[in-house]
Amino acid sequence: MAQRNPPEVEHEMMKYRQKYEQLAQSYEKTSVNLQAFKQRLHEVTETLKELEKQSDDTTTYKFVGQVMFQVDKVKTQEDLKKEKQRLEETVPRFEQKLEETKQEITKIATKIQSLGQGSQ
Repeated sequence: MAQRNPPEVEHEMMKYRQKYEQLAQSYEKTSVNLQAFKQRLHEVTETLKELEKQSDDTTTYKFVGQVMFQVDKVKTQEDLKKEKQRLEETVPRFEQKLEETKQEITKIATKIQSLGQGSQ
């Protein structure tokens, strides 16, 4: 028959399980956001490549919702370059946060396991 942990150990395990769940949710959200940023970075990079192939006087359009507007190509390129730079700075931060969260999850899982084995 399995022995029950002392109440203080059960309480501590419960706190660690809650922290584990919070970190797991944070990890999932960060992962989803990271993928969205990477996808947007790819889109911006490809758009810039295509714009660079065109002459500066080429008529350029941009979708805003379901409406297409004529825009200044040079200004649009500048805006996209700024966005690309922001994304190139953001992606590594999210990758680092993801790795740190993963490490914290591992530590807490180990702690929960050791607490659970302590009374056996």
